[in-house]
Amino acid sequence: MDAYPCFNTRRVGIFLLCLIIIIDCYFHLSMYYDIITKSGRRRTYDVTKLSTSPQNGSTSRYRYSLVNSQDAFMDYQNAFNSSYYWFMSMKPFFKNIAAELPPVYTNDTPRCNLTGSSNNIELKLFNATGPKFHQVEQSPALAAVKLGGYYAPAHCRPAQRVAVVVIVPTSYCITSRLVLLHNLHALLQKQLLEYRIFLIPRFVGDPKGTLYNIAFLESQRFGSWDCLIFHDVDLIPEDETISYSCPEHPKQILSWGNRSSGIITALTPDQYQAVNGYSNMYVDSDLADFDFSGRLEAMNYAIVKRNDSVALFRIMANVTNHLDNSRASLITMNRLLLPKEGLSTTKYKLIRVDQDKIFTYILALSVNDILLQYDPIKDK
Repeated sequence: MDAYPCFNTRRVGIFLLCLIIIIDCYFHLSMYYDIITKSGRRRTYDVTKLSTSPQNGSTSRYRYSLVNSQDAFMDYQNAFNSSYYWFMSMKPFFKNIAAELPPVYTNDTPRCNLTGSSNNIELKLFNATGPKFHQVEQSPALAAVKLGGYYAPAHCRPAQRVAVVVIVPTSYCITSRLVLLHNLHALLQKQLLEYRIFLIPRFVGDPKGTLYNIAFLESQRFGSWDCLIFHDVDLIPEDETISYSCPEHPKQILSWGNRSSGIITALTPDQYQAVNGYSNMYVDSDLADFDFSGRLEAMNYAIVKRNDSVALFRIMANVTNHLDNSRASLITMNRLLLPKEGLSTTKYKLIRVDQDKIFTYILALSVNDILLQYDPIKDK
């Protein structure tokens, strides 16, 4: 009577092992086939000539402005395996598209000091459920922001340049979004940081990780950054003691449950590239966050944590705080692909980049090949 369950368990194990091997082989082939077969030709590519040449459908594709006054079109079909490789090859030729250039500091400009008298900014944080729309719009915190959601202190040199990335579902309440943006601007200005806030809309079925990878790449067209902050749209900061900067190790500004990284995470661009960014394979947002935790663990990063931060945020939606068996199986399988899948395999179509008064808007669509679906209702 007990033989059948053992046989069935063994069969499931063999099936999962075969599935892992097949997916691993797929990524090996898709990423390295072009390098192996065309390595000689790859070394002779003139990326500017290749990318500025008109191609089929180029009229509907986003035009990247270059420093030589030409335009470029993203190409990941022929010479490059992904948008990432094309972007990094073209990066030296990109024109800085920021509407507001950083201030020019003189040699005698002091460094910003949070504890000194120079930090006399009085900015009020709004409660997520309290303010009216016009109160948020008329706040002095928003009045000081430059086009594109950019700000830099004029009287001192900021300690860090920070890029804040917020993914916003297309159905999200505009009032809550405005309160979040206001409080982020108020906190970042209070901490005397140079920063820009990026908003990326998320449509149903878009992988959260791909959108973060897109933001990492496209934000570099506005200059270099010392710190990246990936911020959950449903968490509104309501306390001035929350620090939005990057220490030596990755930092969770807010964690939840048993995640090693937070649902608000701060890390440097080098650290983000070291873990190969977010996975592109998860439609489920929680899976993407759990997977990113595993990537940090796999690279042996010591995570800086703050245990009391939950009370400092207004949580506007339910946040998953556990990893069930179905999710754990997908995470285990995809963790084997960490060196080969993630930022380096990101493929996307950029639609437009707009610089609004209080944020920079990036509209892009994922065109990645494989998605791992998880339906919590179906699996119950």
